[in-house]
Amino acid sequence: MYTVLDTDEKAARFRKKLERERIPMIAMDFEGEFNLHRYGERLCLIQIYDGSHFYIADPFGISREELAGLFESKVTKLFYDASSDRMLVYKQYGIKIRAILDLKVLVDTLGFEQKSLSAVLNTLFRIEAPNKKKFQRYNWLNRPIDESALRYALSDVEFLFRLKDELIRRIEKEGRTEELLCALSAVHVDYDKKSVPGIKKKKSYLSMRPGEKKIFDQIYEAREKIAKKIDRPPNFVLSNDQLFRLAFRDITGKQMSFNGRISPSIRTEFETKIQRILSSVKEQ
Repeated sequence: MYTVLDTDEKAARFRKKLERERIPMIAMDFEGEFNLHRYGERLCLIQIYDGSHFYIADPFGISREELAGLFESKVTKLFYDASSDRMLVYKQYGIKIRAILDLKVLVDTLGFEQKSLSAVLNTLFRIEAPNKKKFQRYNWLNRPIDESALRYALSDVEFLFRLKDELIRRIEKEGRTEELLCALSAVHVDYDKKSVPGIKKKKSYLSMRPGEKKIFDQIYEAREKIAKKIDRPPNFVLSNDQLFRLAFRDITGKQMSFNGRISPSIRTEFETKIQRILSSVKEQ
C-alpha cells in the first residue's frame, strides 16, 4: 500500500506529518524523462519510504514552492547514488536538495566490486531486483502510471533503511568509520558545472579531427533546436549514427533518412540548415 501525494495540500500534510511525528529520515528516489519520449529532462515521480509507509509524490501536481519545502527540509533523505537526482532537481527547479545521505558513498568506502543498487542488494541480502529492463523505456510522463510501474519504482526505496544499517555495521566492524566520515565530508556538488552530453564523451567523438568535430558540433546544436521546437528527443529528429556519419563525411545531407512522423516543413528546415553547415565547413 502507498499514499499518493499529487496536490500541494497533500504534500504539505505529509511534511507536517514528518515534523509532528519527528521522523528523522526518509528514503527517496526519482523516476524521470531523459530525452527518451520528449525533449529534455523532467522529474516525473518521487518515491518515498519513511520506514513504515510508502508514498508516491507526483511533481506534475505539486508547485515548485511545495517541492522546495520537501527537498530543502531538514529531514535526512536516504538516496542511492544521488548525483544525477540532485542535478535534475536543480536544473529543473533551481532547488538544492538538503540533508542527503548517499549510500553509494558507503558502498564505495567498503570497496564493493559491483556497485549498482540491485547488485549490492543481491550481494548482501540475496534480494533479486525486479525486471529492470521492462521499465527502462517506460514513459513516466504518462498519466495514469501503470500499477506495475509504480511497484517497480517503489522497490528502489523499499530496502534503503535496511541497506543503511548493514553498510554502517560493516564499516564499523572493519574500522572504517573515520574513512567514511572523510568520504562524506569530501562530497562536493558543483551545481553550476556545465554538463557534457553523453554523446560527446564517446571515443568516436573525442578522436575526431578539428574539421569533423566542427561539423558535428554545429549539426548537434541544430538538432537540439529542432528537437526542442517539436518537443521530441534529439535522436528522433536525426539518429546519432547519422550525426556521426555526416561529421565523418560518410554520407551527404541528401542521403539522410528521417523519421516519417517529422513534418515536411520541419524536415526541409533541418535539411537546409545541415546543407549550409556542410558547405560552410567545406569552404573553410
